[in-house]
Amino acid sequence: MSTVYIRVALFFALIFFSNAAFGQISGQVSDAVTGSPISGAHIFVAETNIGSSTSRAGNFRIDWHSFPVRIRVSAIGYKTADITIFQYSEDIRIRLQPVVYLSDEVLIADDRVNIRNLRTRPIPVTSVIVSGNNYKMDGNSAELLRSEKGVYVQQTTPGQGSVYVRGRAGRDVLYLFNGLRVNPSFVRSGQNQYFGVFDPFSINRINVFRGPVSVYYGSDALSGGIDITPEIKMYTEQRQWSGSTLSQANFGGTGERSLHTSIARTNRNTSIYLSGTARAFHYYKMPSGGDDTRWFPYTNRIEAAEYNYLAYTISSRFRINDRNQLSLTSFTGTIPDAPRLDQMIMGYKNQVLPNATAPDLAYASNTSPLLLAAHSLRWHSSVGSRYVSSVSMRAGYHVLKDHRKEIRFEDRPDLNTGFTEFTRSEVTNYDNNTSRMGLISFDVLIIPEQATLLRVGGDFSVDKISSERFIVNPRGRVPVIHGLPRYPDGSRYTQTGLFAHITRNLSADLWLEAGLRYSLIHADVGLEGAGSQRGFDPIDTWFQNITGSFGITRSPISNLYLSANISSGFRAPNIADLSEVGPRRSRFYQIPNPNLKPENTINTDFSVRWISESVLMEITAYRVKYMDKIESVLTGMSYADRDGSVMLETMNRNEKSMVLFGVESSMEIQIVPAFKSGFIFNFSYGELTERDGLSTPVDRIPPPNGMVYTRYAANDRLSVGLQARYALGHTRLSEAEKQDYRVSNTGTPGFTVLQMVANWSPTVNSSFRVLADNLMDTSYREHASTLDGLGRNLSLRYSYSF
Repeated sequence: MSTVYIRVALFFALIFFSNAAFGQISGQVSDAVTGSPISGAHIFVAETNIGSSTSRAGNFRIDWHSFPVRIRVSAIGYKTADITIFQYSEDIRIRLQPVVYLSDEVLIADDRVNIRNLRTRPIPVTSVIVSGNNYKMDGNSAELLRSEKGVYVQQTTPGQGSVYVRGRAGRDVLYLFNGLRVNPSFVRSGQNQYFGVFDPFSINRINVFRGPVSVYYGSDALSGGIDITPEIKMYTEQRQWSGSTLSQANFGGTGERSLHTSIARTNRNTSIYLSGTARAFHYYKMPSGGDDTRWFPYTNRIEAAEYNYLAYTISSRFRINDRNQLSLTSFTGTIPDAPRLDQMIMGYKNQVLPNATAPDLAYASNTSPLLLAAHSLRWHSSVGSRYVSSVSMRAGYHVLKDHRKEIRFEDRPDLNTGFTEFTRSEVTNYDNNTSRMGLISFDVLIIPEQATLLRVGGDFSVDKISSERFIVNPRGRVPVIHGLPRYPDGSRYTQTGLFAHITRNLSADLWLEAGLRYSLIHADVGLEGAGSQRGFDPIDTWFQNITGSFGITRSPISNLYLSANISSGFRAPNIADLSEVGPRRSRFYQIPNPNLKPENTINTDFSVRWISESVLMEITAYRVKYMDKIESVLTGMSYADRDGSVMLETMNRNEKSMVLFGVESSMEIQIVPAFKSGFIFNFSYGELTERDGLSTPVDRIPPPNGMVYTRYAANDRLSVGLQARYALGHTRLSEAEKQDYRVSNTGTPGFTVLQMVANWSPTVNSSFRVLADNLMDTSYREHASTLDGLGRNLSLRYSYSF
């Protein structure tokens, strides 16, 4: 009998220990402070690569067959936890403590630059949330950044807009769309109109990186970068349709009529978003007192400013499983045709041609069309291994068309005849330039230990340029090639680079960031030979550079954060630098210089931030020094143009150095929930030192500028705001500005433009906006613009969502 009892006991013991040694580990990971589940946390068995990631509900499951076992649990923004499990369990509760340096905002793994954490990032970033922002002018996308901290917007022609960051624009500021570069290899030194091609109604956020971000993105980001994030819908627990329609009209300023519509389908694993925008602008009306006869003697309302805008966006997300996601984005925006008003204005060259009887051109356009098609695919994986937290890869294809056309006068009647009776030629000159760019990038996020983030990544792009000039005459049968193209046709520009960046929480009040990048660039410029107009043989050359950054932030007392940052920027000579020939601005003629070398910058800045529930303040002082700066300079040669004016010869050259410094500041105060007030002030100053040691003002430095505003929210449905954007007088002109007829020799006067905005939502699904611009009908001009700003005008918007 005893033997039977012993055998039964052994049998049950065997079952018990078998169950203890073979089974599963499952449970939930949550925040120790809030109790909310943590999605995407990594759980792996110590000393192995076996592991899993938590679901959206924080749940996990691991198959394991030997106990006891030690597991490690980690998540971005939380302290890593080591836990010993002695037996099979399906209800393990793991609570992770938040890490101090990410206590305010969880760092998002997809961001190369830490844009989310306002307190601890040393890199100054201006982040504009576009979706749902009802206080912005949006005649084009550039206006969304007008009067923002560290940013200046200049518009020469309606429909366009060039964005300045730390006193520079054009090739010194890198445009990105959805994390991939947009700048073509023929981007110019001065203002460029490319920002106007983005659809302001389908942008989710715009991030302006103030200061060089070459460590992250390579060439072109000398003074800063701008990343446009398109609308990509998030998942929803339940299957649902959503959408919106928006109509907008402007009265007294541009005659705008816009229509935007979108629709989305979302569920737990998929989101699909489609939107389309159609816009028409019918005229441009300046203030009643701003009729400067040097620039436009006919009327302050310009009917010739009519243009259209079209765009579509398709974006989607796909959750393959708890670890892997795919997203796709396809965007195309175009301005089919828009006039370049400066060359159609009587008096554009009147200072040297006092007897002129007509503008220089009957019609001119820099956008015929201006088009950007940007398509990208992104894969993101939450790896969950012992060291690698996540891997992200992007692939993209961008097409940018920068086309132009000109129509001249066939006769020049007396000025008293009037502009409308001038006879336009039947011949149209076309200048078509296209960039086709393939892009690849990758990012790996590593958490080697608690409070340390290491990002390793790289990118590769190939830009192929096509360029042609031709004449179309209705009487002829086929287009006729006319002279050399603006850029050598078939040129290629290849860029690649690798970088590493580390973020480290040294103590409860001290944070550090550092990065390093190696860049390699190949320029294959198909110059036409020594016997051509350009006069040079093809160029096949390589450029390389190492850039770095180091930043530190300390919080000596609660709410106060002090940050210092030093970083280097890099820009290799591009296709335009090496080869461009032809007229520039009003009276310059550019010749090529193939013997250029890269330009570099060293940026230092110091920021003071005060962040509390009622006050948000930031003041950043910066200094950017350019070495071997590529500038267009006078050669001393001149000749007569076909209309008799004197053209001054210029060429690109590596100048000795250039120094920029300034202040970027903002403050917003909200003592009570209903009221919010604030101001923005930007100041920049620049000095260029030429080869001979002479110092001159840097070309096109923006004047001191900013905005003052106050907003009142009566309730969830009604809010009003009063805002004034301003610029101080600008009389410190460069030599190039003194020769440019778009800039008065006495400089540009200061101005203040008053705006009032009212938003009303009569129902949950509908809303109205009224934006009254330039209430005082102030005559003003943005520095280096051809025309005065808009006069008093009213913009009305109605939107409905479901």
